[in-house]
Amino acid sequence: MIGRGRACKARGYYAEKRMEALLRPYGFRRMPMSGALGGDHAGDLRRPAEPVPRALTVLEVKRRAGGQRCIRRWLVQGAANGLLLVGDRSQEPLAVLPLEVLRRLLGEASYQGGNHGT
Repeated sequence: MIGRGRACKARGYYAEKRMEALLRPYGFRRMPMSGALGGDHAGDLRRPAEPVPRALTVLEVKRRAGGQRCIRRWLVQGAANGLLLVGDRSQEPLAVLPLEVLRRLLGEASYQGGNHGT
């Protein structure tokens, strides 16, 4: 059982590192131990604070066996660029975008950050 936990943690680490590499040009950096620390350190990928706050500053990275099959099927089904998941009345809808669409939006919104931090 212990080895299984380590394997899951390792897969999560590599998924976070991969996403960091793809989103680094937009200023996102991996936050080590974000789940354990919480608070101002919550979120797997974060952008440094800026004088004018941006709409998108914190991202969670989730890796699942099957690669989110259902969500991907919904995107393909409608030949959509994005997906809106509407919950109960009290829940705010969620937007799901393919990574390339997100990267394009970040570029169009002038999210830059190759020089921030390390």
